[in-house]
Order: sequence, then structure tokens, then C-alpha cells
Amino acid sequence: MRFVEFTQELPYPKTLAECKALYVSRAEEELKGVREFVETSTILSAHMVWPEEPQGRARWIAANLAMAAPNVWDVDDPQRHHNRIVASLAAEAAAGDLKGRWAQMERAALVLRWVFNIAQAPQQFPGGPSISKALALIEYVTGGSSRSQYSAAWTHYRDVAHILAAAMDLAPHSPTPPVDFWRLIQPVMFAPEAVLALGLGYQQFGLALVPHGQRAPILPPETLWRLPASGTSASPQADVLDAPQINFLSQQRRARKRREKN
Repeated sequence: MRFVEFTQELPYPKTLAECKALYVSRAEEELKGVREFVETSTILSAHMVWPEEPQGRARWIAANLAMAAPNVWDVDDPQRHHNRIVASLAAEAAAGDLKGRWAQMERAALVLRWVFNIAQAPQQFPGGPSISKALALIEYVTGGSSRSQYSAAWTHYRDVAHILAAAMDLAPHSPTPPVDFWRLIQPVMFAPEAVLALGLGYQQFGLALVPHGQRAPILPPETLWRLPASGTSASPQADVLDAPQINFLSQQRRARKRREKN
């Protein structure tokens, strides 16, 4: 098993409403130049973006911590000025890498979100919630988006999908909407404990849900980047499925059986 390890212990918000309120307040503080828990947010965001690439995580962590160091912007100190330039270049390179990854990160988050929506629906669908059912529903809802793209994103980012889904839940509530590639990173950088609380909720959900006919849960127990359970998880809120989505999911098993007979 793998664990995301932090040196700081943060109190987790207990509800989704508390998570949203904390994120909004922190975003407003950021506008004033105030930022808390830099180390925790940097470590968590590094695992989100580079779950299988320790060198990418190390570059991101080193650059962000260097940029946040006291007096790093002191231009009268030649050494600190040099360190700032080096850190800025490293952070810029890491951000460039992030720009090529954000779309896959959002796709992986959406897959887990749709599994959660299906699982929380009052209707009982044939076969129950699963990754394949979520992929089929995404293809239906988006009017033909490439299922292979979402499947590939899930394969690459499933070990951090619980963190990505938590960040996606908070992202729309920012008083200052970020650019696309920063959308999932901003909640982590501003309010990491809110992402941790919601992420723990998704983690517990994904490790407990074993799809029909399978032996393993939807989140892989051995490779998942587990969040510390030192705080209380916050329960995510499912989106209510509309009538066309319910009808589509209800017909999935029957449609597959017809194809198998033919």
C-alpha cells in the first residue's frame, strides 16, 4: 500500500458545506497575499499530477517550497535572488508539464464522479455501479466523447482519482475562476484540508465498492495513494441523474445481452 505522507497534521472540515466555505475564504485570503499550509498543498498537488513519476513530484515540491521560502523575493540578497530565479524556472517548467496533463486529470475525476452518482441514485440499475457503466454514461451524456480517452485517463490517474474528484467538487466555488489547467490545482493550493476531507470520503467509497462479478474494488487497494485517516471524512454530494440518464442505464444490460445473442 502507498500513503501520501505529510509533516503537518491539519484539522479536516466535517461536511461538504464546511469544505466549500473554507475554500472560498482561503481564495479570498490568497487575493490579499496570505497563504497557509504551503508544504501540505504542494505535496498533495504533486501526487495529483505525477502519481507514478517521483522525479516530477520532486521537481514540483522543490520549486514551490523554494518560492515560498521567507525573504526569497529579497533582491538585495544575491543568493536569495539566485534561488528565486532557479525556483521560478523550475516552477515554470513544472507548470508547462501540468498544462499537458490537466485534461486527463479531469477525465479521471469525472469517471469516479459518475460512478459515485450511479451508486448514490435511488434506482437499482442492472449490474450495479461500475467503471464501464460510468464510461458508457459519459459517452452518452457528452454526445459521443471518446470513451477510449476517458478509459486511458482512468488507467493513468485512478490511483489519485479520489483526490482529483475532491478537487473537482470544490473548483466551481472559487471567487476567482482559474485558467483551465489550474482548475483542479487551485483548491489544493488554497485549502488542502478541504480536499483531504472530501478525498478521504471518495477513498472510503472507492475502496468499499466492489462491482458486480468482480473481486477488487474500483479504487485499487495496493497502488492507491491513500490519504491519512487522521481526520474525519466529508461525504461528497452526488449529482441527481435525470430521466434520460436513468433510462440509458436501465437499458444497458438488456442491450448488451441482445448483442451477445447476435
